[in-house]
Amino acid sequence: MPYLTRWFFVELLGAAEQVIRGAGLDLLFYHVGNTEMRQRCFASGLLRKRVDGVMLVTLSLTDPEIAALRALDVPVCMIGAQVAGFSSIRTDDAESACTAVQHLINLGHERIAMISGDPNEPQHFTVALRRRDGYHAALEAAGLRARRELEAHGAFSIEGGDQATVQLLGRRSLPTAIFAECDEMAFGALRALRRVGLRVPADVSLIGFDDHPMAQYFELTTISQDVWDQGRQIAQQLVRAVARPGDVPVVELRAPTRLVVRGTTAVLGTGPRPSSPRRAAGGHIAEDNRRFEPTSVKQSASLAYTKREERHKNEAHT
Repeated sequence: MPYLTRWFFVELLGAAEQVIRGAGLDLLFYHVGNTEMRQRCFASGLLRKRVDGVMLVTLSLTDPEIAALRALDVPVCMIGAQVAGFSSIRTDDAESACTAVQHLINLGHERIAMISGDPNEPQHFTVALRRRDGYHAALEAAGLRARRELEAHGAFSIEGGDQATVQLLGRRSLPTAIFAECDEMAFGALRALRRVGLRVPADVSLIGFDDHPMAQYFELTTISQDVWDQGRQIAQQLVRAVARPGDVPVVELRAPTRLVVRGTTAVLGTGPRPSSPRRAAGGHIAEDNRRFEPTSVKQSASLAYTKREERHKNEAHT
């Protein structure tokens, strides 16, 4: 696994461990969180251990890594990726992302931004690439042009989503809706938008991906997947293959997803409005009963963010 603490990976590990230990087997855990750790695992650590099976989580393998796994001559199962000859389970990330963006299009949005994982991520974490493909496919199908200024990258985390959204707020063409490639990035986007006085969904609609346990408390519209069930199913496949070597066929399982509509998306130009104008940070009066105007929102957002940063610096100095 490439990550230790993120909800998605903890959920998968918990489900897989329950099945594996329930079958009377021991579990060896390898954290491959950076290039050095990954190389050590495949070049020495993993191959020096006697293992009866291998499970890999969301790793896109290089040819040497595939060769090293085949040389073990044990069952191999994958979550979130697919290699010929290895069993796997995964969602259709491209199709699911397309569904998320189509939901925003159906609500009348055309300036739809995406905050995503780093496309140059060194651990070959391919989820970001497939979800980006779905974003572009939905725009193309609707006759909308993909714009570079409406895409921003960050880590798959709350802080990464916050930082990516700040990038969007500083650009010329502001979005009326944002697709976040995971819910944790969406939580960060919510924080960044609210910090500068933008309302969700009245000013900006927001949709995530995963259906994190906290998504319902943030009223986040999202694409839901059953992460625990994915871990359970692939662990059961691995246990069967270990118990009956050579007798259990390789499977390629597809995990379903579904759109869950909550309170962070709305029809463009509609949404709850305060009964009177409110004062945004920096003393600027924001007329909440007018139509969303990109230029004025950009000025308000930039001013509010700048004032906040100056205030924090002054407080720290004091």
